[in-house]
Amino acid sequence: MKEISDKPAFHVGGFLLLFAVLALVAVGVLLRTPLVIGLAVVAFLAASGFTVIQPNSVRVITFFGRYVGTLRENGFLYTIPFSNKTYVPLKLVNFVTDHLKVNDRNGNPIEIGAVVVWRVADAAQAVFNVDDYRGFVGNQADIAIRTLAAHYPYDSESETSLRGNVDEIAQQLQAMLQQKLAIAGIHVEETRLSHLAYAAEIAGAML
Repeated sequence: MKEISDKPAFHVGGFLLLFAVLALVAVGVLLRTPLVIGLAVVAFLAASGFTVIQPNSVRVITFFGRYVGTLRENGFLYTIPFSNKTYVPLKLVNFVTDHLKVNDRNGNPIEIGAVVVWRVADAAQAVFNVDDYRGFVGNQADIAIRTLAAHYPYDSESETSLRGNVDEIAQQLQAMLQQKLAIAGIHVEETRLSHLAYAAEIAGAML
């Protein structure tokens, strides 16, 4: 697989170019030149290069199947005409996993869930290196939680446990997720366990 990373895309100020195109067409109309139809057609085709970039978002630009760069500057911009401009938000995403039923290291069935705060750091990697970066985050989070839970007991007074060392477990989960999600250009800001309990069948037996 060919890995792709962000690089700047060609762009200029959109308002200046829009004014120049409209002025050129207006001059052609005033002079009644036969070229006015051609100028209007060129202006219409060139309009495909205009785009708007909102704060905390980018546009990944591809030109006939080739990645040419990422627009990160906010505002009304003009880039390569006839290009595809994929919108990618850079905002923080608060992802809450389901309550997963797994076995801890001692084989006890437990329920565990987590909150993962993440954002896109490299838009090109998020678009091209994985099929669906949002789904990729969810799947990898489930796998990481199951893997981590299987390496520790639910509770213990003599060693690291899921219940007794919540902060340490959360840090390990963050490091594990960051390693898995780096290929998709995802940065994990924080992870926290949101749910931890014995499964219903073992909790009932204990009572």
